[in-house]
Amino acid sequence: MVLDPYLAKHLAHWGINMMQMEKTSKTMAELEIDMNVAYEFSALTESGAKLQALSGPGHVGLVNLGNSCYMNSVLQVLFSLTELSERYVQPAADIYSSAPAEPSSDLPTQLAKVGVALVQGRTGKPPASTAAGAGGGKAGTQAADAAVPMDTSDSKDVDNNQFQQQAAEVMAAAQQADHQQQPMDTAHVGGGQSETAVQEANSVKPAAFKALVGRGHPEFSSGRQQDAAEYLLHLLQLISRAEHAAASRLNIPDGQGLTPSIFNITLEDRTQCLTTSRVSYRRSVTSSLALHIPVEAAINQEEVANYKEREAKRQKLKDEQATAYIGAGSSLDGSTENGSNVVLLPHQGGTSDSTAAAGTAAASGNESPVLPVVPFEACLNKFIAAEVLDDYYSAAAGRKVQATRRTRFATFPPVLVIALKRYYVAEDWTPKKLEVEVPMPEQLHLEQLRSSGPAQSEQLQPEDDANQQQQPQQGGAATAGNGLGGGAATATEPDATIVAQLMSMGFSENGSKRAAIATGNSNAEAAMEWVLSHMEDPDFNDPWPAAAPAGGIAAAPAVQQQDPEKVSMLTAMGFEVDAAEAALGATNGNIERAGDWLFSHMDDLPAAIASVKRGESGAVAGGAAAAVDSRPSVIDGPGDYELLGIVSHMGSNTACGHYVAHIKKNGRWVIFNDEKVAASEHPPLSLGYMYVYIRVDKAQR
Repeated sequence: MVLDPYLAKHLAHWGINMMQMEKTSKTMAELEIDMNVAYEFSALTESGAKLQALSGPGHVGLVNLGNSCYMNSVLQVLFSLTELSERYVQPAADIYSSAPAEPSSDLPTQLAKVGVALVQGRTGKPPASTAAGAGGGKAGTQAADAAVPMDTSDSKDVDNNQFQQQAAEVMAAAQQADHQQQPMDTAHVGGGQSETAVQEANSVKPAAFKALVGRGHPEFSSGRQQDAAEYLLHLLQLISRAEHAAASRLNIPDGQGLTPSIFNITLEDRTQCLTTSRVSYRRSVTSSLALHIPVEAAINQEEVANYKEREAKRQKLKDEQATAYIGAGSSLDGSTENGSNVVLLPHQGGTSDSTAAAGTAAASGNESPVLPVVPFEACLNKFIAAEVLDDYYSAAAGRKVQATRRTRFATFPPVLVIALKRYYVAEDWTPKKLEVEVPMPEQLHLEQLRSSGPAQSEQLQPEDDANQQQQPQQGGAATAGNGLGGGAATATEPDATIVAQLMSMGFSENGSKRAAIATGNSNAEAAMEWVLSHMEDPDFNDPWPAAAPAGGIAAAPAVQQQDPEKVSMLTAMGFEVDAAEAALGATNGNIERAGDWLFSHMDDLPAAIASVKRGESGAVAGGAAAAVDSRPSVIDGPGDYELLGIVSHMGSNTACGHYVAHIKKNGRWVIFNDEKVAASEHPPLSLGYMYVYIRVDKAQR
């Protein structure tokens, strides 16, 4: 590589002033991305608006620890739920007193700490608004919700002395305002720095919580940006394990569901063979409802096309003007006149007034982007629409035939989380985002989508053969105990070569095994097509049941070689290697069930490990399953909901960008942008990523 110390001088010879150069040539894709990101950021953060800053209980911010906005947004929504407050905030004192010697490794303790700060406003600092309120009277009360113009840009640091000085000034202002019976405006206190002081005092740093939840996880333990929906599912799994182990400590009586049960939805798939008209039913449980966005159903396709045409003309005109002025200022023979080596902007001269005006309009880009608008009903209709299966094995027909499958709700949870699938992988395997608006309703009525189960006139598929062949086509083993035409799926051995080829493409090991089995170990191409069609199945990454030896007696898990990575994840949670291996052996290598197994045997862990090593894991695992199943995994109720919160993401994909949350509190929308909390004027109902709904009967309380 050659370094030119006189690069600027040499470029000036060609009429190029590198100090004033800027990129002018952009593709339409680049132009649309820039416009959409700017529009999205302004809409989601409500930049430019003078928002009323809020503080105190229910309006506490969370400091960004470095790409932790995804966690902050999820926590703000979770602790706006009554169930989380009742379980972790109200009994916080008891949780603290019963905490282990290392509270930093105790999830209930960390949840209680975060919840107390967010719900009760106990940040451990004397906030300026609280200090002002100490003066008593009407002004002290008004100071807590004083209208502070809120800057949505990053706040500046304030040292401790400056903060104390500002707090004292706010106290004095409050006392003076109270004496004069006038409201106090904290925007004019503290030399214009009151906003920063309030934000610092009205926020907490959940560093210990982030470290604990991310421990042992390759992504959430890092400082990289993450997917908020994936983080929510991961956090709910950890909460489930912790509550299994600490049920008595948290005063969770037998028969009462754990926290994740308030999110669990039971979906029912009805598959009908088009040859024999036989049907089969399969149920699955998921914590969130993921909906595809059918862009082809946009109601403003003509407006979008016209906007793209206008943008193309603007970009072409801008490129032509830039090229013309750069060429006009060039001097190839090295002679220069005044300003000849300066690249003029289109409006600085050298052209007619009309051309300059056109160039200015092209460069200004004042028109807001026109995004496709897809109704929420279209997303929901796509979810419930019948899907044609070409490779369905019908036990009644004895061969593969065409079938139709449709999905309905078997149960409705108290809290319904809807995640819009805005993110996808393009043909070149790069992550992309759908730039589209989906206006979400603030009230949802889904009761008409409840499933009714098999009708008396329907003929079910034969139980044994149907599920033996059918489940691989649908992405996994049958849900145990659903009682709808299903027995346990019979496992076969996947072809190691096909599995290795799929894993080299980036697919998970369990998903690759399922694909190989589902396609009869035919070839890698067929397996890959199956993967692409079933990646969204809820059990796609679940381990496939190990094949039982002759006689139907399961082999002792103790002799199996466990996955070192899974063992490492369990040991990172504080368990010994032999305990981790025993748990994996007792649960067929399922990392989630292994965690539950360990926590459910905390009182008799050595004996449980010994039982597994003696080959008695069947009884042990069965006991654990019975203990888990004694609590309801779902809480059914009416399918009528009201919107509580929105988690929004701005950026080209979930590995970058920024998250904010909008939550409805006491009838008013509030924006939570990390440590900045303010009343929202325009919540982004159409640009969100995750929407959290609560039952109408809960919302009316």
